[in-house]
Amino acid sequence: MYFRDPAELPGPLPTSEEISNAPKSGLSPRRHVWGEGGGMCIVRGIYVVKCDINLTQNKGNALLFIEKHLKIPVPRLYAMYHDPSSGLLHLVMEYIPGVDLESLCSSLAVEVKP
Repeated sequence: MYFRDPAELPGPLPTSEEISNAPKSGLSPRRHVWGEGGGMCIVRGIYVVKCDINLTQNKGNALLFIEKHLKIPVPRLYAMYHDPSSGLLHLVMEYIPGVDLESLCSSLAVEVKP
């Protein structure tokens, strides 16, 4: 798996308990649910943790590749590991506050929509 050097982290990595107890708000409405298949949450206002039954290491590796080779702004990946209790892959990423595209989409002009 992958763990960034602790000196490069904004704080200690979240524990399994913090992840399972983290509020699932502040994300797009379809991501509020943390079900058996996984979910997404914000921990301590500095990390986004994503885990999903369909999540693969490809997403984490893509974030690392983009950070190293391209000048495209993406959240930094801080850790990628399988949680022993759930068996799900966890991606611990940088939390970047803002408004997600999904919630803005209805107010955008047709010419600027993706």
